[in-house]
Amino acid sequence: PVERYENAIVKKDGRKCIIAWHNTVLHDPLGNIVGVLSSGEDITERKRFEKVLTASEEKYRTMLDNIEDSYLEVDLGGNFQFFNDSFCKLLGYNRDELQGRNNREFVDKTNIDKIYQIFNKVYETGEPVSRISWEFIRKDGTRGHIEASISLIMDAEGRRIGFRGIGRDVTERK
Repeated sequence: PVERYENAIVKKDGRKCIIAWHNTVLHDPLGNIVGVLSSGEDITERKRFEKVLTASEEKYRTMLDNIEDSYLEVDLGGNFQFFNDSFCKLLGYNRDELQGRNNREFVDKTNIDKIYQIFNKVYETGEPVSRISWEFIRKDGTRGHIEASISLIMDAEGRRIGFRGIGRDVTERK
């Protein structure tokens, strides 16, 4: 088996580096240890990037968890993929109850058609839409109104894979 470990070293020029070592014990035909094959890879930049990425993800998560507005991401079929706590509070469900469910479950027939037209426009044009509103149904059966902005989510190859939205409960205003 290959064993892997990392350690920090200081190069001749004084720069600190992180090296990932990969070691394999070599055996002769009788199973006796005859040596070790070792290779090292400088992973300093990768570690630096991982640290920056982790900090960015933490900032993003903290921001989403602390805003009052609801944030969600759905796949092309309208199934909830990602959302913040404010979205859970808006609908009255906990995170586990919402994960993977379809947005059509939380609106009536009139609003299903309205939402489909909005999302289809975003899908076809690639342009976000802002300040659209529709009525939704909470877990307890009461109805509310949301005002939202919707945009397209694309993957690294430019394929349309879903939608993201940010919305605010405007029930009191309505």
